[in-house]
Amino acid sequence: MISQVAPLTKSPMAILNGAALVLIVSALTWIFFSDLVYGLIPDLAVAVGAVGVITMGLMGHMSLMSLMAQVGAAIAAAGFFLFLVLITRGRGMGTGDVTLAAFLGLWLGWPKILLAVWLAFLIGAIWGIGLILLGRKKFGQTIPFGPFLIAASIITAIINNSWAALIGL
Repeated sequence: MISQVAPLTKSPMAILNGAALVLIVSALTWIFFSDLVYGLIPDLAVAVGAVGVITMGLMGHMSLMSLMAQVGAAIAAAGFFLFLVLITRGRGMGTGDVTLAAFLGLWLGWPKILLAVWLAFLIGAIWGIGLILLGRKKFGQTIPFGPFLIAASIITAIINNSWAALIGL
């Protein structure tokens, strides 16, 4: 066990990579439970996650072009959710979902963010219908969407990594 941990401490880049990953996972956890319990997505948590993603990108895990594609995915995802906030006048989605979508777009990139958003709506719809059928919610009541976005993003990241491993990438 010690021999597996020791090489990590030899490289400052490995330590920074681990710290960036901790920031991302911490932000995802913080946002998940904050939205689930309070219905709020803290901007600070989103910023912490974005710093983690950018740190990993700048440490050489992606090229400048790839990082720009990640930023494009963040802008596209945030723009889509901002559109939803505007057309629902804040009753369907909140601005926290906009900032969360930007962070997740930055993390996943294009086109993976599309799969994550689609999965989030699918999982959210199934969950919402289940709550209505069980009598726990009434049609028209809101449920926090952030946990669905985060769960779908994690599923997307796992699926993508599994597919990449299967084809030898």
